[in-house]
Amino acid sequence: MPKKRTNIIKKIEKSNIKLNRIIAESLPYTMISDGKGVKLKEKFDYEIIGINNNEAEIKLSAEIGFDPQKIFNIKIELIGTFHFSEVITEDKIKENISDLLNFMASEMSFIVSFITDKMFGKPYIFPPIVELKE
Repeated sequence: MPKKRTNIIKKIEKSNIKLNRIIAESLPYTMISDGKGVKLKEKFDYEIIGINNNEAEIKLSAEIGFDPQKIFNIKIELIGTFHFSEVITEDKIKENISDLLNFMASEMSFIVSFITDKMFGKPYIFPPIVELKE
């Protein structure tokens, strides 16, 4: 029988997600005549900064924009500190990294929507789902 994955999201007693860095630039919009159009570009990366007993710190970085570079480009970095109800291991963090990053991505989506609303008068809201490229 396969080992059931422990969902550590339910074991989070307290979390603190802080904006560590952001670079947002408005790019000159030009018409595209090649017929390919503009594609959304989201690139995510993360780093497990540290784990100590029942606390873990994770950095989530993202670059959000379009390809070709039109409209805007945003580079953003969040640091999440999670306090769990039990001692946590690096293996448990890695096993549940997608859940933890998606938890942080909801805050990132809110920040990006606020910034783009102030830049363009309309918010750009991206789904809070982190897809890591191998």
